[in-house]
Amino acid sequence: MLMETPPESVEDVDEEVLKSHVLGLQIK
Repeated sequence: MLMETPPESVEDVDEEVLKSHVLGLQIK
């Protein structure tokens, strides 16, 4: 993760990570 990433991008990435994490749990 880049330290220069704007807050909006961080929130977007966090959302993506949460979504993929949930999908990963569902697949398992």
